[in-house]
Amino acid sequence: MKSLIRYLLFMIVFAMFYVGLGDVIISPLLTGYHFSALSLFGLILVILVSLYLLNHGYFIVGITFWYLSSLTYFILLPETTPSGYVLNILIALISIPTAFMIGFLLAIGRANHSIITLRFFCVGLVKLIRGIPLLGLLFFVITVGSKLIPESWIVSSFTTAWMTISLFAGVYLSDIFYAGLRAYPKQLDESALSLGFTPFQALRLIKLPWVVQKTLPSATNIYVGLFKETSLLLILGLYDLLGVMQNTLNTLNQESLTIYFYLYVGVCFWIGAKAIHTLGRHILIK
Repeated sequence: MKSLIRYLLFMIVFAMFYVGLGDVIISPLLTGYHFSALSLFGLILVILVSLYLLNHGYFIVGITFWYLSSLTYFILLPETTPSGYVLNILIALISIPTAFMIGFLLAIGRANHSIITLRFFCVGLVKLIRGIPLLGLLFFVITVGSKLIPESWIVSSFTTAWMTISLFAGVYLSDIFYAGLRAYPKQLDESALSLGFTPFQALRLIKLPWVVQKTLPSATNIYVGLFKETSLLLILGLYDLLGVMQNTLNTLNQESLTIYFYLYVGVCFWIGAKAIHTLGRHILIK
């Protein structure tokens, strides 16, 4: 937590080192929010409760609380969808748990040899999505995917981005989790069954924690890549940090500021990637 605070302070100091640039490039961090006092209080409360749970060892509870609270807020209130750097952060934080669940379900389906249909479906989906770049997948969702959805369904751009990025990252995570399942010692399952565990209890209490711990370094790389790929959200009409900064640069029409703008964008993405890496190391050490 101290490292994350240090990175945030560094970002603010970096934004202010050029006279007159601070106000221009700090504002995109929160651009697009139209909060009522109650909404702002609710968001701050959710963040504080989640950090408290994470700091006291309740990792799964804290992540689940943040995930469900944020997801409910942005699906029920699509008009509050933010832009700027906050959009990158929120999309990543909501997509990472979803990608984890998709990846683990696909890995379990691929490792299941008793239900051939399920195994072929998971293998086929992984091979299909893995061969398509994220940019192409986003274009497919915009052009073809929108026509497959009934007109009565209202799907916001935020939800589309969340599901597309989660599916894309989940497919790559499934390869990592599948390798972890293949390396899982069968003796642990035999010991669990001999102690009276059901197959589901053995999966939830023994196999899942073992696989997650062993594959966490590799999975963290996918999470970092997911965060950086949120810069492609401009295709869906969502203005992330890069889009907002580009618009600001075009409005100012000062080419001399270009290097500072893009250097600032790079530092912001580096801070987010470093925070994910630091959190992954913290979990692994614990």
